[in-house]
Amino acid sequence: METKNFEAVQQKILSLMETEGANWTRPWVEAKRPINCVSKKPYRGLNNFSLAVKGYEFHEWGTVKQWRRRGCSVKADQVKKSARIYVWIPLEKKENAQEEGRRPPREDGLNWFERGMFKGFPVYNAAQVDGYRAPPPSEHQIKTELTEGEVFAIDCWIANTGARITHKGDAAFYRPILDRITMPLKENFISDVAYYSTLLHELTHWTGHASRCKRHFSMEQEDYAKEELVAEIGSAMLCNELQIEKTVRPDHAHYLNHWIQAIRKNRQSMIKAFADAQKAIDFLEKLQEAGVGNLQQGFHARIEGDQFQRRIAL
Repeated sequence: METKNFEAVQQKILSLMETEGANWTRPWVEAKRPINCVSKKPYRGLNNFSLAVKGYEFHEWGTVKQWRRRGCSVKADQVKKSARIYVWIPLEKKENAQEEGRRPPREDGLNWFERGMFKGFPVYNAAQVDGYRAPPPSEHQIKTELTEGEVFAIDCWIANTGARITHKGDAAFYRPILDRITMPLKENFISDVAYYSTLLHELTHWTGHASRCKRHFSMEQEDYAKEELVAEIGSAMLCNELQIEKTVRPDHAHYLNHWIQAIRKNRQSMIKAFADAQKAIDFLEKLQEAGVGNLQQGFHARIEGDQFQRRIAL
């Protein structure tokens, strides 16, 4: 059953890639973030994607028991129409660094002495239950233009990461050996949104450095395409969170066939890409928590380039 459900998610991603092309994350970015009906916490990683693209009006989800706690019950004709979320359940973990170093990396991204399994749970959308009282509508509008205040807020978010960003040239990229992001000047983009969408992609790459999330960087075409998929998923998560339009990068059409082939050939590559992207987002979010005090006191955000070195203070 779990294999069948993973296959459904796999086919949904492949279908979006084949129909939407390089813009395959659009339906996901534009959807309101799925949250649990009891904890109100957003679902993460692959669960976030699989629930967001279901197309329901409401974004609250829960198990039968969780909806009962809310005083709701699943409609009789919806009982067999649940969605599925997955939680990694560790079975055992043994540390043996010497042995670990003798083996090649595992395809699923775990170390050789970590064992576990994905456990699936059926969940239902608020539209599938009786007794649900919809909260006052909250705005979730993906922005194509930003106000001065919104630009300031995103600049603060980026400054909290501490990433070194140089503005020059006409290409956007992250260079691991220098641990530096290079971006064209903001005025060279068609909009502020296009600039930030691109920068969020590069920031996801930046998290892969050995001093952060320790992802494997390689110029081999297959490895490079895998890292690009992680950055694409990560930037989609960030665009959704910050409610800005995700712009399509022309170079991603080149990777699309690699992504399709990798996911079709090995479902684990899909699972690992979403897991790595979620780890990247978690890392960036922790930097936001650490930076709040600094922002309140005022600090220097050094974004290199003649027009981009400025003081940010609240």
